[in-house]
Amino acid sequence: MTSLLRLETRYGVWEESRPFRPSRVYFGTEEKPYRYFDKTWWSDARDRSEREPVKLHTHEGQAWWRFKGDVYVEGSGLSAQDVEALALQLRATKKKHGPDNTPPQGRH
Repeated sequence: MTSLLRLETRYGVWEESRPFRPSRVYFGTEEKPYRYFDKTWWSDARDRSEREPVKLHTHEGQAWWRFKGDVYVEGSGLSAQDVEALALQLRATKKKHGPDNTPPQGRH
């Protein structure tokens, strides 16, 4: 079964420090930026993403969202409200079952 929303483990938001120049914030991998963010936009988006999902990037039918410090990816054209509901469900499952999503073992 394919999930509508999954936690992104490869892509994220990075700040690139540059000597004698202002640092830059981008979305991508640590080695390869895909999209640079205006610092003002990023500051607002980072704050808003603690309350509601914020779309960071779209490419070839996929969208990456930041919500409560995590980045999620989906390819179904979900709304921010859908992303929030699914992300909260994923967080609850992770909390209940642990990071590898396996239920705790009972005593035998």
